[in-house]
Amino acid sequence: MTSSVGPDTETWTGRLFRAGLSRAETVSVSARGQDLVLDGTRTVARHGYTIVPPIGGGYWRFDFANGDTLEVIGGDALAAALGHRPSLLSRLERSWRLALASVPVLLGIGGAAWYWGVPFAADQAAAHLPPWVERQVTQASLDLIFRDEKGQSQVAPARRQRLTAILADMVGPEPLDRYHLHFLDAPLIGPNAFALPDGDIVVTDQLLSILDDEEVTAVLAHEVGHVRHRHGLRLALRASGLSILAAAAVGDASTAGHFLVAAPVLLLNLRFTREFETEADTTALEWLSQGGRSPCTFSHALRKIVDSPEMKRAGEIAGHLPGWLATHPVTEERLRRFDAACPVKS
Repeated sequence: MTSSVGPDTETWTGRLFRAGLSRAETVSVSARGQDLVLDGTRTVARHGYTIVPPIGGGYWRFDFANGDTLEVIGGDALAAALGHRPSLLSRLERSWRLALASVPVLLGIGGAAWYWGVPFAADQAAAHLPPWVERQVTQASLDLIFRDEKGQSQVAPARRQRLTAILADMVGPEPLDRYHLHFLDAPLIGPNAFALPDGDIVVTDQLLSILDDEEVTAVLAHEVGHVRHRHGLRLALRASGLSILAAAAVGDASTAGHFLVAAPVLLLNLRFTREFETEADTTALEWLSQGGRSPCTFSHALRKIVDSPEMKRAGEIAGHLPGWLATHPVTEERLRRFDAACPVKS
């Protein structure tokens, strides 16, 4: 509500709440430059008040340094007279065109934060999680695997010893107690090998039945790559969303506890990203090449897995893409990379 006092002075009616009192006084308000004038007698300099625009509509609030508060209806004109420039949010609230135009921008910002921000935050959180988290997630995953798949492995002890020795040679100077190789008879899982965060690697009898030791070695090198790059934890944290990442950042034990419960299920069902597969492939390719082994063995192993009757049978039993292919998508690009590194036959 406004009224004119003199040819150049405009006044507004406001409610003044004095500090510590709940009862309001009705006052007239005018602007003199950037100073507020109350009832024509009290002047409040610009540094003595803060302008608080309304959300949506309603009173404009002027908070005084002495604790008093002034509320003014139609205060946007008063604020403009005082030289106040509305924020972008205030302008959006008052213009449906601006608000509508901002929707794709906000969606783009939100999408970018999810696409790049969440993976970055997850990777940072994974790098700083204490070792006991990896151990607990790994143990819970093993319990889940061996609870659902109770089949006793039929792999010969001599072959188990050979593959265990190969893994020990592969990891070299890393702590010997970090990596453990587990054998599992799992018709429902099919030909499969997967690495858990703490360095435990599980291979199924179904995988060992179609691959020779050299090909299994190439697969193990790939799985070691997943462990070294902490792909399991990073993937589980990315899938867990922002709440878990925030909990990891501030040390919220209760929310982090939910992650420890969910992580084993996530680890066994999520597909590795192309980025993670490329990193693990690089680890395998480097180790095979430096150790005098043929990189061809890895591409041979992948093709055997894809074409194996065991994989098809597991798919029929499970009703979906099973085993290694479900969590490690095979692409022609990956196969060509290893084929290109194979020694040229003379």
